[in-house]
Amino acid sequence: MENDRNSVLLDEDTTKQVVPQLEAKAPSSTTTSSSSTSSYYLDAMGETEVNKLVRSSRPELIVLLGLNNFGKSTFAGSLYQLLRSRGHIGNYIFIDSETFIGWERRVYLRHIESEGPSTTKRTIRGENAFLHLKMQEVNTKENFEVVISDSSGEVYRDYISNNELIGRDKAIAQADKLLLFVDSTKLYNRSYRSFADDYTSLMRRLKENSKLPSHAIVYLIFNKIDLKDEKDKSRTDHEEAIKKIVQDAFGGLEIIDEYLDSKSLDNNQHLEDFLAKVLTPRNNQQEDTIIDWVNNDI
Repeated sequence: MENDRNSVLLDEDTTKQVVPQLEAKAPSSTTTSSSSTSSYYLDAMGETEVNKLVRSSRPELIVLLGLNNFGKSTFAGSLYQLLRSRGHIGNYIFIDSETFIGWERRVYLRHIESEGPSTTKRTIRGENAFLHLKMQEVNTKENFEVVISDSSGEVYRDYISNNELIGRDKAIAQADKLLLFVDSTKLYNRSYRSFADDYTSLMRRLKENSKLPSHAIVYLIFNKIDLKDEKDKSRTDHEEAIKKIVQDAFGGLEIIDEYLDSKSLDNNQHLEDFLAKVLTPRNNQQEDTIIDWVNNDI
């Protein structure tokens, strides 16, 4: 039976739980059961739960990819905080979301990070990764939907040594936009060699398992640039080495470099401009990239 487009998925034994501070109106509809990893009403979604977001066409799929503590969830939290506080980014108006709690958790973790160094865990293994936005273009008034995959860095680290896990990943190869995160602080200290080895292994494993999309717009994001040591002469060499690792993995596909401080929102116009670029729907989305795992239950 076709899913109600406004249905809310809950665990069989889980009652509706909504963060009190949320002002968003919850969808009014019947509930259905979902995966055991989804514990909260309007939390981030698992792969099967994303099925309910399919309308007449598939949503834009943006995948955030990087090892642990590279700033993916901070990036997502900054995106959502701007949308909630201003109602728009660039020409794109925030209309609704079916994953408010998943977003709010990332905003909270972003706030913890902004207070200084923290041992607070970011997105963790087993936590649902998919976040949803419903947007509207300000001039055309056309609505569109976005799904953002924010899996934990530990999951991607596991991919380095586990073919079975990497084989199950259905999002990366179907991404419309793939954002590859690099923690810039790793490039300028003694941990660089270990980091470079891990990044090389991850990209090689993704390529060997045919997970790198040939149709996607790919951004290589050097994040946390506010914390890097500008005086370190090895900076340029190490950046170029990482670029080559990624370029070799993708072959001839164009890779777009970006340098971001995704934590600071004060007068950070470059971040806002980049977020608007990421939200811009692709006009040439290929039909052969239809997400089978969205259209069909797993």
